[in-house]
Amino acid sequence: MASVRSDTNKCVECPAGKTNYAAGETTCTYAFSTAAAPDYLQDGLNLVEAKVNIQALFKLPHADEFSGEDTITCTQTKYRSADGTCTTVAVPLDGAANTPFGRLLDVDFTYTVDDPPAAAVAEAFLHRPANASRVSSLAHSAMMTAWIQFMIHDWIQHSDTSYNGENYTELNKYSSWADCSQLYGNNQAEQDKVRTGVGGLVKVGEDALLRDGNGVPITGVTINWWAGVEMMHVIFHKEHNSIAAALASAYPSMDDEALFQTARLVVSALVTKIHATQWTPPLFNHPAINAGLQFGWDQSEETQKYVNSQILGDDPRLVAVVKYYASTIQPGKRLTSRHSLTELFTTVYRLHATLPDAITGIGQMLELTSHAKSGEVLKQSGLKGVVDGFMATPMALNRLNNYPDFFRETQMAEIDVSRDRQRGVGRCECGRRSNLGPTDPRID
Repeated sequence: MASVRSDTNKCVECPAGKTNYAAGETTCTYAFSTAAAPDYLQDGLNLVEAKVNIQALFKLPHADEFSGEDTITCTQTKYRSADGTCTTVAVPLDGAANTPFGRLLDVDFTYTVDDPPAAAVAEAFLHRPANASRVSSLAHSAMMTAWIQFMIHDWIQHSDTSYNGENYTELNKYSSWADCSQLYGNNQAEQDKVRTGVGGLVKVGEDALLRDGNGVPITGVTINWWAGVEMMHVIFHKEHNSIAAALASAYPSMDDEALFQTARLVVSALVTKIHATQWTPPLFNHPAINAGLQFGWDQSEETQKYVNSQILGDDPRLVAVVKYYASTIQPGKRLTSRHSLTELFTTVYRLHATLPDAITGIGQMLELTSHAKSGEVLKQSGLKGVVDGFMATPMALNRLNNYPDFFRETQMAEIDVSRDRQRGVGRCECGRRSNLGPTDPRID
């Protein structure tokens, strides 16, 4: 493992017998290992079995610490706001855009930003060794990779502004709700730009998104752009318009606002269910996760029997865990914590290792990564052609030493390591010790 400075880190000290101090030195020798990681999922199961109040671990500022919340008046409306405000009427800024990320670990700035050096960590754990082949999935296509970046653009984007409360964190520019803000924007101006103003429709071309006068795609979120993300945006802009048209046909009295907002709600639910029941289960492929996600959508007795037998294999221990989980679900009941995505959520959803080096029949990744190049590719190959190319390309596996080579040019691996340190996200083992008990014996 990577040893750390014993004089600056409260959680992990240089292991006994593994230090290499010269007289007067206070820094451990860096010695990296890619040995098997502890079973953190098992830790989670143990927590649930012990009926630990996981909400008690959640750290967010109190309601009265949100500047300006007392000036917001929520009016009765059938539709969600553009920025996530008033989704919870009693707590107007709950999950809204430009509110703090939550935390599951205490803020930790006790280690320096470059100790051990981010470049050394990236080389040891993330970059692929010279002449080594990428390790790709035999079961998952690159559509999985495009999907998760599409989803992340709905959830998280760090603001340049920091929140300096008791639990220091940065602000999330995006709404934390599953409201498809990547398609519809995170404020009213962004939402208005996407709409045509007629029939509840949104703007979209035949095979690519339309562009504004600066060549920027017309959609909710346009950062970190490439053909895979634009492909997903085109698909769901078209899906929105299909739903709006069907609603207009079935309910002629609905006006543009009603058609748009209802189609927006349907698309948001559709995308969220795809992510929970179609994307996540095959990727993580663990019975407890699969059961929880399926049961979260349908708690009928029939579904419970299916989950117990087909997903959990009638394993009494797993059945008991899911039964307890289900007992905590009470529709309409507020959690004790505010709704917010967390800094750790940001960390675990960095899946850069899954990016392929090229898309079959379409081109190398670096040829697909700009607003201009992405649009050109979709127009030249057509939406169906691009989808076929992604379906024919295996997803690279999210494992150690499997980053694509083009990330060496952009230093993305080094950036990934540094970001958590800059934001005070504690080391994995620190969190495990503080929240889950004694250290795993497999960690030195």
